[in-house]
Amino acid sequence: MDTIGVYDLEIRGRIGKDYWEREKVQPILVTFRVQTSTFKSGQLDNVTDSIHYAKIAKKIVKFVETQNLESLDSLAEHICYLCLTYDIQKAYGVFVTVKQPRTLLSAKLVKIDMYRCRTDLEGMQERCKEMIETTGFDIVDLSLFDDKKIETYFPDKLTALEQSIKDSGELYHEDFVTVNDLQINVLLGVNLWERYSKQSINVDITIHMDKSKTKNQKIHRDSSENVQQEDIFIPSRDLRRLVERVSRYVEEGTRYLTLEALTTAIARVAILECHVEKVSVHIKKPLAIMFAQCSAVRITRTKTQLLEALDINSVLPQQHQLPSISGSESNSESTGLVMENIKKLEISVPHVVYVAVGTNIGDRLRNIHQALRKINEIESCRVCDTGFLYETKAMYVVDQPGFLNTAFKVETKKTPHELLVELKKIESDMGRDFNAQRFGPRVIDLDILFYDSLVLESEDLVIPHPRCHERHFQLQPVIDMNPYVLHNKLTTTVDTLSKKLVTIDGVPNDVVQVMPLSNSEISGKLVIVPVGENKKETIAMGIVNTTPDSFSDGGMLDDSETAADYAVKLFDQGAQIIDIGGQSTKPGAESVSISEEISRVAPVIANIRNRQNGNKYLISVDTFVAKVAREALDAGADIINDVSGGDADPEMFKLAAEKGCPIVIMHMRGTPKTMNSLTDYGSAGDMGSGKGDVVLGIRFELAKKVRAALNAGIPRFNIILDPGIGFAKTHEQNFEILRRLSELTGEPLYSVNSKSTINFRSPKLSPNLGSLTGSTEMSSQYHEKLAASLVGYPVLIGCSRKRFIGLATGKENPKDRVYGTAATVTSAIQGNAAIVRIHDVESLVDVIKVSDSIYKPNVQEK
Repeated sequence: MDTIGVYDLEIRGRIGKDYWEREKVQPILVTFRVQTSTFKSGQLDNVTDSIHYAKIAKKIVKFVETQNLESLDSLAEHICYLCLTYDIQKAYGVFVTVKQPRTLLSAKLVKIDMYRCRTDLEGMQERCKEMIETTGFDIVDLSLFDDKKIETYFPDKLTALEQSIKDSGELYHEDFVTVNDLQINVLLGVNLWERYSKQSINVDITIHMDKSKTKNQKIHRDSSENVQQEDIFIPSRDLRRLVERVSRYVEEGTRYLTLEALTTAIARVAILECHVEKVSVHIKKPLAIMFAQCSAVRITRTKTQLLEALDINSVLPQQHQLPSISGSESNSESTGLVMENIKKLEISVPHVVYVAVGTNIGDRLRNIHQALRKINEIESCRVCDTGFLYETKAMYVVDQPGFLNTAFKVETKKTPHELLVELKKIESDMGRDFNAQRFGPRVIDLDILFYDSLVLESEDLVIPHPRCHERHFQLQPVIDMNPYVLHNKLTTTVDTLSKKLVTIDGVPNDVVQVMPLSNSEISGKLVIVPVGENKKETIAMGIVNTTPDSFSDGGMLDDSETAADYAVKLFDQGAQIIDIGGQSTKPGAESVSISEEISRVAPVIANIRNRQNGNKYLISVDTFVAKVAREALDAGADIINDVSGGDADPEMFKLAAEKGCPIVIMHMRGTPKTMNSLTDYGSAGDMGSGKGDVVLGIRFELAKKVRAALNAGIPRFNIILDPGIGFAKTHEQNFEILRRLSELTGEPLYSVNSKSTINFRSPKLSPNLGSLTGSTEMSSQYHEKLAASLVGYPVLIGCSRKRFIGLATGKENPKDRVYGTAATVTSAIQGNAAIVRIHDVESLVDVIKVSDSIYKPNVQEK
């Protein structure tokens, strides 16, 4: 098919943001080639018989310079429409390439290649009409097109339209979004110095966008459709994220020998981490051959091909799904200047809403739990996730108590204004005074931050929230759930907004992540404990076993009075929590009846409460039976410590959600009787499970437990993780866990540092990782795939007096292992453990204090 076009037409326009996150005028290069027939104009040498490319170019320049589009794909489609409708009878199809130089710091340019033909015009007109009209151009009447006049003298008697489609190739079905000449420094190659010195490579990454899946997406930022979906790739939202992940992955996590392995790895990251369905990767290595410009490898992979080639289970972790809920759309009309798109909300599909939660009056913890429960009681609403919990100073009006803040992810069928009414009612019912000072103290504050991708401005509601971009305490809890939630008015992710606050606006991120140790602040000051970077002290959890057969102290505390006296003694020695257990979990232990276990723990807890004398003790119940846990909580326990991580009793997570209490989710396999036979971490299911590496195996299995807990309604801020040292672990594996404890709640291990699990020769991995399948290719393309992120969760470590310490020290009597336990406590604190579970409280509290002073710069001397 003949084409007429213009190449690299330079225009200045506003297309999204530059790499400084500014909406500034940027250079744009536009190439268009219109498919047409030049038979008549070629014979008569008459320009009126052809497509006038100069006039098309002028229209394109005017459009780009007067409009403000948010993405290249939106601009390219508008240009396609302008080209096809310039002379609808002569233009059969058009190829458009739009290049945006310097939109990424480390890449030459980003470009999109697009093809559209007459069969696309109807849908394009619907999407492009608004902006075409605001530029001053007329909308073409598509009914004027006469398909009977299509020329038919092409080979094989094809019509001109059929020939144009045939000539379009892959672009008929796909749009190409390409990052061109991404410059990365990497260890790559087989020669000596290539293993020690990084060299520069150039990477082209092309995302193949299936037109059948993208053609109906809204392209204006005022869209009311839900494009906050996390399982599809949207270039305007996700391209920078993809480039950042690939660049970091290649520079910090790879040491490949071949270009072939590196291209495959980049394709893997794009597909598994950024939800790309099909990708091409082209790598050029300039220094490979002395007398050649470069060596190069180019591959194209689909998701299906990659999963099959790497033997990865294609079933991705299931996110929480809102159960079937009923509800009807309100008949009342919203007041104010509500945008027309609010009328287009699909009531039949649950919407995703992020709601900020804050409180600084009364029992703040209880207020947050009450708000969560009340939202769940709203018809057609469900809290399906939460952020972590943060303590923050007041903004605007600073002379008031500090706040506890978090955010809820809510799935609902209610419209924004219907939901607003419900949230205001909750605030009122909980005692908020709406006549009080603005930004002053409040018992509860519930703000709608984001509602799908809606941009809404009315007298009583603005979405996205008009001040969330300046508030760390609202951004950070959303980042915990999904850092790529898009502020659709600023066209910036919440993660980027938070970074911009710190680096550009100079607003320090002073929110402090805290770990609740009860469901109410009534239990004392220690209920709210800073963790993570702001951790001030490691919590000592004392052990009280009321069992006759515990491995180190069985039979010592055989009645509730004696056990309660001993617990109070441990509190006096410096324990902040007491963990009470009535069922031995030592290897090979037999289970006891539920009634027997209850009789061993509930009276002890009640007796401890009777001995408080003004001291507000924190109590944990060590059990994997929900009925026992319920009795213990009713008797006064604050925390559930479940060594089975919810596996032994399906009611346990439901109970923790109902009570709003913290829960320790421990990693274990089997039962205490069978766990010692389940230490092979090479037998787990698919490639993401660890394949022989104990830490990766624990992460994989703990992530599934965390996902189940979140799905059951447990707030993420109530979850504490325990890797289960001594439970389904060999002695060597226990030491391995302590050495690598910081990895337990780290970022995905495929991309964090130069000793990443990507490299199958890495000492971080068990040496049998590659030999399990006899395939070094599989281990070199290892990709951790978790059901839920583990970043940010506090960790409990329990090594006290355990057998692996005895084997290392030669101490057969568990009571003689105090010094060995002290070493594990120090190691755990270095690995950022939040809680250590210990028998010998009096001997080890000083070890904890000194270790905190060494490893935690934020520790406060007392």
